[in-house]
Order: sequence, then structure tokens, then C-alpha cells
Amino acid sequence: MRRKYTVRDNVISFAIGCVIAIPICCYAWRSWHNTEPIKEEKKDETTYISVSDLNLPTAGVARILEGLDIESGYIEQTTGDDLTEEAYYDELDLLATCVMAEAGNQDLMGKRMVVDVILNRVDDPDFPDTITGVITQKYHFSSYWDGAMDRADPNEECFQAITMELEERSYPSILYFTAGEFGDYGTPWKQYGDHYFCTK
Repeated sequence: MRRKYTVRDNVISFAIGCVIAIPICCYAWRSWHNTEPIKEEKKDETTYISVSDLNLPTAGVARILEGLDIESGYIEQTTGDDLTEEAYYDELDLLATCVMAEAGNQDLMGKRMVVDVILNRVDDPDFPDTITGVITQKYHFSSYWDGAMDRADPNEECFQAITMELEERSYPSILYFTAGEFGDYGTPWKQYGDHYFCTK
């Protein structure tokens, strides 16, 4: 025989349902209202700038620079201070490579004079105001345009010459040099080693 449910049974069932359902509903409601919106993470976007775009100083380094690399003429942009320092060392590494290509067979003083020509041009308003700009200026440094710099591996003496001239410029007036004889530009000044140097 089928049992009939009384009002008492219905009340008990309702009470049991409330005991189970109310805590679940309260937990769900609290979880929903306490959830913070999901923060969208910013994508790490790396910006690259050309070393030649920077206006960098040409003095103030008092140590020999070693183990520096230029990666396709571009560097990764981080903070402003890190960016300037890294780009500065990249410029000096390019300078050392140019000195090796142009004066690798010269003594320390011959290398220092080539360094001075480049740094003096950076300081002169008639030339680009960065080391990279000076070295890559069209038809000015044959070692850059004929591929000699691609094969040059600067030695310690190149970095020593750069360090010495950054601390104190030995010849602040020379702007040109050629091999074999005085060139067509500037005022002939002096022959040293294989090079003939001219002032403005």
C-alpha cells in the first residue's frame, strides 16, 4: 500500500532542502561579489632603435672596453639609462672595429690619431654627431664601404687607444687622413706612419 505524505513530511523535506540549499546559495553569492575583475596583462613589446639615432657623448669612459657586440646596428630598448649606456658601448665597439680596419698595422699612436679624427668629427658641426654617423657617412671611410670592417677584429691596443683619447684628446684639430699622400680635403698637417693627416 502506498504511503501518504502528511503536512509534517512536507515540512521536514522543506527544512532539509533549506539546510542544504541556503549555504550553497550564500557561498555562490559571496564568491560572485568578491571576485576582482581579471586584469589584462600587457604584452611585452620590445622596441628597437638604431644606434645611429642616438646623440651620445664622446668622453667619460675610463676603462678598456671588451666583449661588446653590435647586432645589426640595432639594440633592444630597455630603460633610458640602460639604453644610453648600451648604445654608447656599441658605438665604441664600432669605433674599435674601424680603427682596426684603418690602422691595424700602425702603432698605438697611429691608432690614437685615427680615433681622434673620428671623435673630432663627432664634435664638429660639419659632420654627423654620432660615431656611427661619422663612420658610415658615404665615401668617408673606405673600410666601411669596401667590407674591410666586416673582416676586422679589434685588438686590445685599439680599445686602449680609444680609452686614452676619450680621457684626453691628443689632437683635437685633425679631421682627415689618407694613406700614401695628403688628401684633397683640409689643410695638410703631418705624416705619421702610413697616414697623412689634415686639419680643417
